[in-house]
Amino acid sequence: MSVNEKMTAIADAIRGFTGGKDKLSLDAMAAAITDVFAAGEAVSDEKHNALYKVDMKQGSGTGTMEFDCPFEPDCVTVSTHGAEAVSAANSVRQMSFDLRSFARYGGIYLIRRSGANINGNFSSGTGKDYFQWANGTCTVIVPQELNIGYLVGAQYICTAVKYTDKSDRELLEDEIMSLAETGEELQYSKTKVNETLSDTEWQLLIANKPKRTFT
Repeated sequence: MSVNEKMTAIADAIRGFTGGKDKLSLDAMAAAITDVFAAGEAVSDEKHNALYKVDMKQGSGTGTMEFDCPFEPDCVTVSTHGAEAVSAANSVRQMSFDLRSFARYGGIYLIRRSGANINGNFSSGTGKDYFQWANGTCTVIVPQELNIGYLVGAQYICTAVKYTDKSDRELLEDEIMSLAETGEELQYSKTKVNETLSDTEWQLLIANKPKRTFT
């Protein structure tokens, strides 16, 4: 391949990204490459701006699980799929919270009691009652009313994610505006919504989706 053919191939690749049709000089190609790189980097940052932390911890028999995390997360899950925990008569299988959720239920749990699997939901906003973060440590607490603990010796996968830098208002507005025009009835947490918007602001927001039912 000649030098001219190689330069044409580079120009064609640039035009493929930019959608341009015009011929490109060497200076124009250099500038375009910089622009294409910057645009790709911006898209990558937007899609992969979350912070992740994954750890493995053993259950202690108590209702408290602690693991290291250098940032305050938005979503936390502690789960085990090991044979010991799956077969145990009584154990915590999973605790999961999305602390930024506005849905009626923002978390779930799965436990074994007397050899049977039992699952349930946490109302949005209550995750903070069962989750704490301080000085680089996440603590996930099983509700006392469940009267059960993380199985001694079982390996639990602890995952923490910070998936957004947006405010609660921005998250809620984005969520409502991105909804399909029609669909199932939607259940939102009144407590969480009221902490974010006034009643008037909420009514104005959902008015953008007149064919949806919000409860």
